[in-house]
Amino acid sequence: MSNKIPVRGGRKGQQHRATPDDLRSYSISPASPVTVTRADGTTATQAAKSARKTAPAPQRRSPAVCAMCADPIEGTVWVSRERGACRGKPVHPACEKRNRAAVTQLRAAKQEAKRQAKKDRPLSLVEENRLLLARQDKIREQRQSRSALK
Repeated sequence: MSNKIPVRGGRKGQQHRATPDDLRSYSISPASPVTVTRADGTTATQAAKSARKTAPAPQRRSPAVCAMCADPIEGTVWVSRERGACRGKPVHPACEKRNRAAVTQLRAAKQEAKRQAKKDRPLSLVEENRLLLARQDKIREQRQSRSALK
């Protein structure tokens, strides 16, 4: 039978034991004296520690700068969603829209180039056979319709 105490979370079989200088349950140092019980059964009382001052949030020193045009941003700040170096960085709304329009044009040009390349390439044997069989079916239908009229 093992002497290990089951603990939720953390590593299996290990339990955190507070030491005099390691009081993880406090977000700041305790303001009243703390009694610590050591592993050998002795107890010790620690003096109260002065509470730490919380630092204020850092203030932005200058206005945000657009990642696309490098001009300061005043008013509405957008975060770029485009791929590349400016993704996730602050940009002007106009810069983002202009960049999206350019990207949309590039994508359309790529798709058109793909379509043109597909038209210009020679047909495979399967595609040629499919076209020939379709023509034969049309000819057969025309002949049947002519013979039905007579």
